[in-house]
Amino acid sequence: IDGLPATITVVGTNFVDPMTVQIYGGNGAAIPVNNAIVANSSQLTFTAPAMQDSYLNTQPCVPTGGTVVNGIKYVPTSFGIRLRNSRTGCTVDLPNVLIYNPSQANTACRAPITFAGVAIPTATLCSAYGSVVFTAAGGTAPYNIAVGGLPTGVTYTTTGSENEIVTISGTPALALSGAGTASQSFGVTINATDASTPASVGSISYTLVLNDSNAPFNVTAAATTLDVTSASPASTTVTASQLGLGGLTYSATVPVPALPPGEVTFTFVNGTATLTRIAAGAGGSSTVDVTVADAGCGGTRHEGTVTLTLNY
Repeated sequence: IDGLPATITVVGTNFVDPMTVQIYGGNGAAIPVNNAIVANSSQLTFTAPAMQDSYLNTQPCVPTGGTVVNGIKYVPTSFGIRLRNSRTGCTVDLPNVLIYNPSQANTACRAPITFAGVAIPTATLCSAYGSVVFTAAGGTAPYNIAVGGLPTGVTYTTTGSENEIVTISGTPALALSGAGTASQSFGVTINATDASTPASVGSISYTLVLNDSNAPFNVTAAATTLDVTSASPASTTVTASQLGLGGLTYSATVPVPALPPGEVTFTFVNGTATLTRIAAGAGGSSTVDVTVADAGCGGTRHEGTVTLTLNY
């Protein structure tokens, strides 16, 4: 069968309408046919559907102009007919009775899609990375390119040309603000799907290592409790384990429960947290979160938080 639907006649016994037909075999085909006509108890006809080349078998070959057996081509492939009596459920298989030929467009040897590129350099957090260039060739241009597994802040561009150029570049950033990781490996995969029918797919995978000299970024306090029940003031120093990127900033939440006005005050300036009693009162206890962070990049940053207890 060459591409177009073909009328098939099956001769046998005990054909009873309705009968269903399925074409099976090849590369996983199981195609229902709903047009079977039972002429009489010994004959039925149906129209065999056109077969996608993706269901045909393939064999290795040498692409035009090549010297290495690294291509594939579709070859004539045998399929079976499965008949089923819808009333009784009885089924009979006629294996390898239909031979489908590949479409004219897919009789030639298809060159594989391959990638050429350079050694992958190590990336540094918040420093410009790239450009790392890969070139896709083979198959049938144009290609649909998809790249997965890149760090946050690193992207790719393509040229859309016959020899597709994929450029990886950007400024890697933390996926989420926090401590970060000193060294992290990313499994990156580049997939190219060509314009042939059925499409050919080629891919290349590599490991991108991202180093972060400011990780892990930890924040600690010399003391986590400030007590002014008998003395005033009380203070502690909050420090970060790393110098950070672009300087450090210091912030604090509102104490919970709120400090009684006119009785005590709390400040957090340049890493020094201070609790001061300014008048006698009923006393109590509150907590406050103090955070140290760097400037970061790409909308995220290194940061750490310590909870202080305030007794007054």
